[in-house]
Amino acid sequence: MEKVRLTVFLIWFLAGCICSALGLRTTLRMLNKAYSPSLVQGILQIYYNGSWGTICNDYWDMTDTNVACKQLGYQNASSFKYLGQGPDPIWLDDVHCTGGESFLHQCTHRGWGVHNCGGHDEDVGIVCNTV
Repeated sequence: MEKVRLTVFLIWFLAGCICSALGLRTTLRMLNKAYSPSLVQGILQIYYNGSWGTICNDYWDMTDTNVACKQLGYQNASSFKYLGQGPDPIWLDDVHCTGGESFLHQCTHRGWGVHNCGGHDEDVGIVCNTV
């Protein structure tokens, strides 16, 4: 059993290293995370080019929310809503997922750091189902 765990860990680690080296890996997190018995919510942030940034809510929908929740390891999406302002930079805007993506950065968007948001009052907040 220990050998299987070690093998799985090594595969996971090497895949992460390869993706990072190719610039393909992005990580998500929730800022100001709050829990209830079956939900978790927070301001969505994405890590890119060495820093965490937010995502503007222009054209954001439940399909985008579902991709984000699944990437974060949660069951699926419950809703999205304004949950406050995150810090600079605003990394993504006009995100559009089809639902088949494994990672949010695979969805179409304006480009990294390109946005027409008025400010952080348009930051995406997500609510994910934990069960």
